[in-house]
Amino acid sequence: MFYVDDSGDERLTTFSAVSVPAQSWTRGLDSWLGWRRDLLATHDVEVRTRLHAADWVTGRGRPSSDAAAPINVRKPIRWHEYVRALGTIAAMPDVEVMTVAAVGDQRKPAYRVLMHWIEELLLAVDDLGLVVIDGDNPELRTMHRELDIATRRIVEDPWKRDARESQWPQIADFVAHAAFQSIVRRKSRAFMWEWYEQQLGSVIVRDPGARSGIRGLT
Repeated sequence: MFYVDDSGDERLTTFSAVSVPAQSWTRGLDSWLGWRRDLLATHDVEVRTRLHAADWVTGRGRPSSDAAAPINVRKPIRWHEYVRALGTIAAMPDVEVMTVAAVGDQRKPAYRVLMHWIEELLLAVDDLGLVVIDGDNPELRTMHRELDIATRRIVEDPWKRDARESQWPQIADFVAHAAFQSIVRRKSRAFMWEWYEQQLGSVIVRDPGARSGIRGLT
């Protein structure tokens, strides 16, 4: 399973994938839910509340059901929990992450690089994979049909899954936003620049021809 999400602006587009073997899916989810249960116990953020990385970092919204909870208004508390979330992802059994980047705001070129990279990884281990994306993305939905039907390893078109209903797309969103900030290096997000590498470095799939596991940056 490859859970994929994107992040970017007019200058740069990134796609990140969080991969998990089917046999490790349940244990990975249980690890994430452990962090979510801690978040509930400490800050009254319900486990079913959808978390969006960009909103979480910038302090938008009121995630806690307790109107007076500090996490609703204090960004450093959210940043601390974001780092904990990335550490939780890194510790999931058999989970790996990968990121591609491309200059500009066109998503298809960056996604195409990621798609072919996933194909190469699946071929190397002689396995098949399913890509899951958040919501409905018409411009990406049929791109898998570019692959040779006789040899392709990614089965089906991207499978859409709403992040409001599933934890794994939220996991991919947290990875994708951290990856984007590590590459674009906005001064206002300097505190995030090293999160991707520091917290996820042990599970980043590193393309031998790319620096820091980031491929397709031109």
